[in-house]
Amino acid sequence: MTFQRTPVRLAVLSALLLGVAHAQTAAPLRPNLAHLDFLLIPGFQIEGRAHTGLAIYAAPDPKAPGKFVQVGDDDEGLVDLDDVARAAVVYLRDGVQNASPESLRKGRELLGTVLALQAEDGEFYNFVFPNGRINRDGPTSRKSAGFWAARGVWALAEGVLAFRTSDPAYARELEAALNRSVAAFLKGTTPKYGQFKDLGAGIKAPDWLPLGGADIASILAVGLAEYVRATPGNTEARTLLSQLAEGIAAYAPGAPDTYPWNLPLPDTNDPWNWHAWGARQVQALALAGRALNKPAYIDAARTAAGQAFTALLVSRGPVEGFTPAPDLYPQIAYGMESIASGLFALADVTGEGVWNGLGGVTVGWLLGQNEQKLPLYDPASGRVLDGLERGYTNASSGAESTVTGLLALLGAQNRPAAQAKLNLTRLERVTDELIEAESGSDFGSPPETRNTSRASGGKVALLPPGTSLTLKVPAGMTGPYLAQMIAAGPAGAGVRLGTLGASLTFPRDVSTVTKLGRLSLTAGGTLALSSTDKALQADAVWLFPNLAYTLLGRVGERVLLAKSWSDAAQNLDLKQIPAGAMVNVYDRQGRPVAGRELPAYGFALATWAQAGPLPQTGNAGGPAVTLTAEPRVGNFFPLILTPAVDTDAFTTSDQPLRGNLDNPGGEFGATFPAERGPAAGDLLTVGGVPLRFPDWKAPKNVVTLRGQTLTVPTGRYAALHVLGMADHGNYRATVRLRYADGTEESRDLALSDWCGGPQYSEPVAATYPARRGGNGQLETLRCTVYAQKLAVNPDKELREIVLPEQTTMHVFGLTLEARP
Repeated sequence: MTFQRTPVRLAVLSALLLGVAHAQTAAPLRPNLAHLDFLLIPGFQIEGRAHTGLAIYAAPDPKAPGKFVQVGDDDEGLVDLDDVARAAVVYLRDGVQNASPESLRKGRELLGTVLALQAEDGEFYNFVFPNGRINRDGPTSRKSAGFWAARGVWALAEGVLAFRTSDPAYARELEAALNRSVAAFLKGTTPKYGQFKDLGAGIKAPDWLPLGGADIASILAVGLAEYVRATPGNTEARTLLSQLAEGIAAYAPGAPDTYPWNLPLPDTNDPWNWHAWGARQVQALALAGRALNKPAYIDAARTAAGQAFTALLVSRGPVEGFTPAPDLYPQIAYGMESIASGLFALADVTGEGVWNGLGGVTVGWLLGQNEQKLPLYDPASGRVLDGLERGYTNASSGAESTVTGLLALLGAQNRPAAQAKLNLTRLERVTDELIEAESGSDFGSPPETRNTSRASGGKVALLPPGTSLTLKVPAGMTGPYLAQMIAAGPAGAGVRLGTLGASLTFPRDVSTVTKLGRLSLTAGGTLALSSTDKALQADAVWLFPNLAYTLLGRVGERVLLAKSWSDAAQNLDLKQIPAGAMVNVYDRQGRPVAGRELPAYGFALATWAQAGPLPQTGNAGGPAVTLTAEPRVGNFFPLILTPAVDTDAFTTSDQPLRGNLDNPGGEFGATFPAERGPAAGDLLTVGGVPLRFPDWKAPKNVVTLRGQTLTVPTGRYAALHVLGMADHGNYRATVRLRYADGTEESRDLALSDWCGGPQYSEPVAATYPARRGGNGQLETLRCTVYAQKLAVNPDKELREIVLPEQTTMHVFGLTLEARP
């Protein structure tokens, strides 16, 4: 399914329709299944017989704010096995876990739909059109033993276990269907079992996994493992599980200091590409290791979780994946849940609580412990948003996101160690960073580049043999780092970073990661990157600090997760950890280690009580800018924003591709058509307040909120008037007002989506009859700039305005109103 990967641009798809922008979410004692219930379609016809369907997508209702509508896909269908099967698992687990006959009933109804989509040979179709006809020809639906069939098997296995005591006859019916599918999968795996294909660089991939997918195999294995454990007499199911687990474990290349760090890869046809979505390999290995009595599989799961999953948690969470360059967005519940479920499975298999704690930190992503500090789960409605894009949320709430979000919450529900790590806020982080090769210079000139979607910045720098680039070390990066190189080149191509050298061994045009070595960085310094005797396509230098960490917190408590990238033991002497903290240290497989010395590539989890309010976050990284005011206009002082502008919100008819307002992660974005609105630099009057409109002729003309601190002319004011708008939804964020006496006050700034009309009763300052899309063409969307008013304490001298870090909000103008 791909809907959650599509940027949602209509204002009605606003995160605030769920109230998630600043929701304070309590730890979920029981997940709310109401939105999943809403997605159900009772009496859905599948080729003449009534079943219970599940709509694949749901989007905010443009005619009823706060409501959602079911959505299908014109080409694929309205209902699909992929989502129906996973929803059945949710209902069955909720039914068993929370003793809910209603959930068991709904799970059973969905299992009926699973059976309806199974062919006689045990394979499955996926999609059903609204008219009830099975989509037999679509590439994402035709009969196969692949992704959707694996999910069908998982649901059937969970059904057998859920009903074998209460309804043995029905459980036997499900088991017969499961056996047909097991036979279908064995038909594909057994002929090639034990055969490997050479991918180069000394890596061999198992050639017997279904459609070459370790991700497909892991879904099957998760479904079969507990079934095999409970039903040891089913030899065919046990054989298939054994083959799958062996193949998953065999495809985990790398080393502790080199990507993919023994992380099981998902696709034997695409080496080095790992994706978070569906990354159930750790969960599958842990459960299969227990079911088959194979400790080596459990150890493989421990290695991947202790090394790679902890690295993700310290870094940026459930990223889209690695190509092998980090691909940060979109981040979706599907990816988060796969990682959390792997950690919870390890906790169940090993009995070690640390995995539950890490699983709780992972599920915390859903509740706001993410890059944008936005909850994606609304406990009041049960909706799970379709993911985080770069700078905004996808505000639809389809089946896949809802189902996987609920699976993660169900996983955390009865685990006190996991519950204790929910609802944390990220306060500080030191982690891996990329220095893009294309950012360097060759004798003062930028390098020649080539665009490629798999590069970290969308480009690679082309280095002919013997050429070099000078790279700048970002501010704040000092001390020892592990250096890796993401590049492509012919076999044997060499690359050096300073005095560190390494060779690439993959074929040309296949990106790989090569360890360069260890170096000591000086903030603001330079590094020399050079090729040797063969041409090189350099993507980025990937740098890992010897000690990476993320500091999380809530009122009264702090949690710190640290990860070692050093090949030697090191003291855990972070100043953030107070003397009285509870510190638990582990090796890279999650085995406890005494003391505070962090072993090579190990990790640590520290917790402590801390009095006082939670510190303000999200504004530390924004620049400090000094603003001056225009001459007084009546009782008002329009501020000159020129020193702070950082975004081009406009295009013109003769430059239709120049600006980019709403797509910070891409080259092109939608904009206001300048010729359809106020003149450049016009002084607008809104409700008697003068507000200076941007000079849209300038290359940068508006301020995107990035945590900037704006120093203003010190004085006593009654109000701050804001000219602005939001994109990709309606957003609220906190503006902090700092006074000359050292005190500070917070104000709520609410800005509506530019193409959706005022949602906060704010006055309209300017209206455009159309907007210009990223392709340069006008779109018939009425778009608006709004005015807002924030109160200022008139008895104190205002000195600074600290903007929030919310890049979907933009300020076009600011005016200070003098006190009467």
